[in-house]
Amino acid sequence: MNIAIVTVDAFTEHRFGGNPAGVVVTAAALSEEAQQALATEMNLAETAFVVVRGATDGELDAELRWFTPVAEVALCGHATLAAAHVLLHTAQADEALAGLGIDRAGLERVAFESRQSGTLTARRAGDGSARIVLDFPAEAAIGPVAEDVAAAAALALPEAVRGSIREVVYNRMDVMVVLDCAAFDSPAAFASMDVDLSAVAAVETQRGVVVTTSFWTPESDAETPHFVSRCFFPCLGVPEDPVTGSAHCFMGPYWAVKLNVGAGPRMAAIQMSKRVGHVGVRVTDAGRVELDGAAVAVGRYEVLEPIA
Repeated sequence: MNIAIVTVDAFTEHRFGGNPAGVVVTAAALSEEAQQALATEMNLAETAFVVVRGATDGELDAELRWFTPVAEVALCGHATLAAAHVLLHTAQADEALAGLGIDRAGLERVAFESRQSGTLTARRAGDGSARIVLDFPAEAAIGPVAEDVAAAAALALPEAVRGSIREVVYNRMDVMVVLDCAAFDSPAAFASMDVDLSAVAAVETQRGVVVTTSFWTPESDAETPHFVSRCFFPCLGVPEDPVTGSAHCFMGPYWAVKLNVGAGPRMAAIQMSKRVGHVGVRVTDAGRVELDGAAVAVGRYEVLEPIA
């Protein structure tokens, strides 16, 4: 049986925006070697591999893994959103579902069991839109980085903005550099800031470097996002990630405190890569993070020979 790979643009309402991900849905797991080979062949930031296990009371039960072109990762938001979109809003996985006697029309949620981040749920937004809400673990800051790591991260930024670094913190995956928005004339200036990828690669971190700032105040209009960001993962073969859902599990708890938003209210975030991504972020009372966004299926490809 040939393997189908669906490409989906996540955290966007438009094709060729947001972050593209590959999605493979099967009823039996492929080998780890096959998954990595397919992710390398697709050469997208991440490819999600879904193994459907069954469904009960409108909830689909599935296993989920994510691979970049060079390695497996612990958590990936945009590829999870892409996988949920394929399962809930397209017919691309219907063959795999039908083989298990599952009708997509009756599905409202997906419970993804991941290896390193526990159970992640995705559900229809319930407002008549095609948006999907993801329930993820909060990946809050563990604390400030060591001085040498902060110095290395600063070297990745233009000299003119290094004096505007408020703090540099870390979690289990990334180092986050928080900048004062006064360093920029506008959000566009933040989006166009040059970042030295070789310097990013030298920063001691599990995955990469997140750079963020906020132009928001309580008096801001509805068009102003609560915070903006850019994310760089050159060591994983992803120089600048278009949209990084998992990084918003890091930034969300941070900005909820710094902006005095707290748990409950939804924050709007924009990842200001060239493709631009829009992410809704809500820190829950349970200490988790809900991410919401739209996605668009773009294409379907098939591996012409069976692969195990």
